[in-house]
Amino acid sequence: MLRIALAIFGLGVALGSPALAAGDSRFAVIAELPWHEGQALEVGRKAGGMLVQSGWHYAVFYFPEDTKAPDWSADTVTIRLRGVDPMCAAAA
Repeated sequence: MLRIALAIFGLGVALGSPALAAGDSRFAVIAELPWHEGQALEVGRKAGGMLVQSGWHYAVFYFPEDTKAPDWSADTVTIRLRGVDPMCAAAA
């Protein structure tokens, strides 16, 4: 029950973030259902994405120009991120 509550909370934070939903973004969060451990990593890698960060039930991927982020599935949700990930941004 705690894992489900934490997964729902994490998804709520991701959906409420101001960094969401840009159609041309190369970054995407792939979230998975709590009982599908490892699906987010597997789905992102199969689509050709490069892992940036992973957590308990999510993974942030960078998808190069020649790859397309995966669509939603029965096990995972893909959320595009707007802007450049701070881990990959150049120092000003």
